[in-house]
Order: sequence, then structure tokens, then C-alpha cells
Amino acid sequence: MSGHASPRQTNWIEQAVPLSVVDAIRHVVGASNVRTGDDAGAIDLGSNGMDCAAGIVVAPSSTGEVAAVVRICSQNEIPIVPQGGRTGLVGGSVPRPGEIVLSLA
Repeated sequence: MSGHASPRQTNWIEQAVPLSVVDAIRHVVGASNVRTGDDAGAIDLGSNGMDCAAGIVVAPSSTGEVAAVVRICSQNEIPIVPQGGRTGLVGGSVPRPGEIVLSLA
């Protein structure tokens, strides 16, 4: 066993997005529509169930909320990974560290 902790154990991805940004997004979409840490990992298991990189999953409920989240992320230079049905057929919506998943399902 190596001495390195997995991302899920340390929540290092969650730390990559400033708390002020998470709070701003929560203000826009409501706290119940923002999942972090293990709650985010339960939604985004990554491409093989072991490489979950989404520390934050946001589920806006209107186009206005989508626009506001995009604006917040743009102002803070935080990449967004939009996801819809999550079929994973091409693996094009797998988040990397420091990115926010924008769930549009």
C-alpha cells in the first residue's frame, strides 16, 4: 500500500475551488442544489468508478441560474464540465481536478 491518500480521502478537489465561489454558487442555485465532497462523489463516480474528480456538482433549475453559475466560474477562472444524461459513451464529460460539474439532466 502506498503512502498516498486518494482524492476522495483528502477532498483535495474540493479545496481547489475557493469556498467563496462555492458560497456564491449556493446563493444562486440554493444549497440543496450544490453537492460537495462525498455527496458529489456519489453522483460523479468518474469513468471507471475509481477516478472521481468532481468535488462540486451544481444542479441549476433555470437558464438564469445556469448563466449566473457560468458567470461566477468565468470570473474566477474555474472550468465547467457540463453533463446531461451521463451515458459515458465517449467519455467527453469526465471532470478533472479543479473543475465544476454543471448537471443539466
